[in-house]
Amino acid sequence: VLKPQWLADVMSSLITFGHGCVKEGVLPAEFVSQVFHKYPEKLHPVLLALLQKFEIVYPLSMGDPPQLQYIVPSKLPEHAPASLMQKWGRSAVGRVEEFERTYAFPFLPLGFFGRVMIRVLHINRLEPLCFWQHGVLIHEAGTRNYLLMQSTKDLRSLQLCLRVPGSAHGTVGASDA
Repeated sequence: VLKPQWLADVMSSLITFGHGCVKEGVLPAEFVSQVFHKYPEKLHPVLLALLQKFEIVYPLSMGDPPQLQYIVPSKLPEHAPASLMQKWGRSAVGRVEEFERTYAFPFLPLGFFGRVMIRVLHINRLEPLCFWQHGVLIHEAGTRNYLLMQSTKDLRSLQLCLRVPGSAHGTVGASDA
């Protein structure tokens, strides 16, 4: 039987600021042992699996070459990073066609966006360029297709903006590899 306080201690070992291993919502796999230093090393995989089950952390391979890291949505920066405009601005992507959609909801549970973001990032060929608590910019590998997905300030709407290569005649290419 799990003791509630023990479980709370495991969760707080990742969320607290004491260890400094989680930087801007990302925990490199090599720092997992530092986060769980209070617990025997043989328990670390179990503790990580438990945090994944409660959707507190998510494994994700990122970088070039891909390295296993863990995303902690509650520790992501609150605001979009300054690099967003460099990566998303009109001059950054050239001639494009843009498609936008906003989904409004009467209510969204706390943590909804983080769960949606992580599920989208597990789709093959999608690479996160930058992310924050309420948004993510994604690039489709081998193409010039970009998706900006973010929640609105009131946290009741989900906005999607897709940019794909366009031509002078307004035709859209599905892939630009």
